Amino acid sequence: MISIENGKGEIKTSYEGCVLKTYEENGYDDSDFIAMVWDETTQSIKHVEYATTRGWTYHNSAKIDATEEVKEKARAYAIKQNFEKLKKSYEKQSLTPDKNKIVKVVKGRKVPKGLEGVILWIKEETYNYHNKVSSIGIKDINGVVHRSYTHNVEVINPKQYMVSEKQILIEASRVNF
Repeated sequence: MISIENGKGEIKTSYEGCVLKTYEENGYDDSDFIAMVWDETTQSIKHVEYATTRGWTYHNSAKIDATEEVKEKARAYAIKQNFEKLKKSYEKQSLTPDKNKIVKVVKGRKVPKGLEGVILWIKEETYNYHNKVSSIGIKDINGVVHRSYTHNVEVINPKQYMVSEKQILIEASRVNF
């Protein structure tokens, strides 16, 4: 339950039986006190600021009081959100050129387009004092190593580098409140 004083001495309560967790966010000079709640109207988890050190909020409070039914709804929602976020992240990661991945050169001037090989090494380089690029060594089928850049290649068959949905679900299920 969140209790907030309205400035006239009256206390207004909200989210009774729906507060899952409370935490503090510290800024440079001030702190905000936040409650993670289950919002029945939107069927989602919300983060509600109930107090701050920026002003007079000393009578405001939040008490963790979520019912088991609310916790189950929130857990299911959080797992679904985590799963989608992790899946997108792993899909992006599988498309990213990295050491030991098989790639195909799709652009550039020095290495022939269409050349396929395994990335042996990646090295971060800086040019023009602030721009960064990743140079790579690609070993072709004949054992010859070519030097190119990650932005010149595409990963071949990125699905082979994708984490299984079962593993993503296990990771997404790590919800604690």
